Amino acid sequence: MLADSSNRIEWLRARSQGITATDVAKLSTERSIKSAAWDKLYGSGFSGNPYTEHGRRREPVIANWVLENFNIFPSSQLFHSRENRLHLATPDGWASMPRAPRCWLKSRPRTSPSTGFRATTCARSCGSST
Repeated sequence: MLADSSNRIEWLRARSQGITATDVAKLSTERSIKSAAWDKLYGSGFSGNPYTEHGRRREPVIANWVLENFNIFPSSQLFHSRENRLHLATPDGWASMPRAPRCWLKSRPRTSPSTGFRATTCARSCGSST
């Protein structure tokens, strides 16, 4: 564990040292790659907008609902990949399943190219519970 988002400054500083899913989602053109590299080197100055503020307000409500209905515990910790310490993630939640490795869940908003509707997809990464 590298940092906890309860200490936002430390968490943001740790996130700036690697690549997160938020960064990867922006890497679709040569210009966006250069912009992401610039932001990593010099900082972006982005502190939020109405959409990110809405997400910050809703996340605890959603996390509580997921805990009550699915026994998935919320997470605010930033982790790095075992294979590459520059690959970072703050899982939305942790689930413990009998006879299964510990897993993290990360929801991601996606826009369907065919319909234009936004939906949330979920990525799951499981490894040994060391």
